[in-house]
Amino acid sequence: MAFTIASDSGALIVSLSDVKQHLRVEIADDDALITALIHAAREKIENYCNIALTAKTVHEFFDVFPAMTVQRPNAEFYLKVNRVESVTSIQYYEDVESDTLTTIDSADYILDNASQYARVAPRIGVKWPLEDGRINGVKIIYEAGYSDVADIPAPIIQSAKLMISDWYERREDRFYQMQSTGFILPRVSEMLLKPYRIYQWS
Repeated sequence: MAFTIASDSGALIVSLSDVKQHLRVEIADDDALITALIHAAREKIENYCNIALTAKTVHEFFDVFPAMTVQRPNAEFYLKVNRVESVTSIQYYEDVESDTLTTIDSADYILDNASQYARVAPRIGVKWPLEDGRINGVKIIYEAGYSDVADIPAPIIQSAKLMISDWYERREDRFYQMQSTGFILPRVSEMLLKPYRIYQWS
């Protein structure tokens, strides 16, 4: 599985004025720096929690359609980027001698974005088609993230402010004992984010 972010709204998850108030900064000299830190905090949270915060169009690729198994009785795809809003299309290469993608009728599959892991499955009575077996031969295009950043939960926003404050006050790189997660966050930020973290489906 691989994915690319085809587009990203790039919206600030918290306003510059709110962050400056949190930092008790009144001058405009560091506006560009603080804005960059807001973007960095958002990316850090997205990577740690495995969710999209800003609105994104994602192209995710699979080698084959999932088979029906005990572990996957619904033959569902599990999507990598969570907080999925909608699926735009599912396409696949039907013929090994052609580079033309075939689009599956949207009435033939359903999106489950209520579960912890967003997943796409064929409707009852429908089976996935046969692909030609090439690498990344199945492509799912979907929309993820909050369409309105005002809907992002308050603990996530607070964690971003704490990270920004930490980076703003200490501008040099520092050595940390690496955690098993591979992510280094201020302790309170980590606690705030844990309820929103989705561990990757393998």
